Amino acid sequence: MSLPSIPPDYLDIKAASPDWFRWALGQERSSHIVTVESCPIHYLLWPGKTPEANQRGILLVHGGGAHANWWSFIAPYFTRDFRVAAIDLSGMGDSGRRQDYSSEPRPTGRRWAVR
Repeated sequence: MSLPSIPPDYLDIKAASPDWFRWALGQERSSHIVTVESCPIHYLLWPGKTPEANQRGILLVHGGGAHANWWSFIAPYFTRDFRVAAIDLSGMGDSGRRQDYSSEPRPTGRRWAVR
């Protein structure tokens, strides 16, 4: 038994994005790569809105099977008070893949992203 295919018009966006969502996606951010233990780790960075905000940071970490861009519509709301980084964990998003996985390298990658 085969499953019916999804009609293309079901995939069309039928509602406009809310203003807050469009504002968040339009905010300044930059994309960076840092190599941690021979693995390229990607992260996005939203600068703080003031010099004081840039002295403090927040690191957003996605769940399994996700990526840093999941935070793109949330991160800008913290930039009034913080510099915000969102990391792609190794093996996910735009980060590189490791030969072996354990919990050991993850904190190292996070420390590099928040420097």
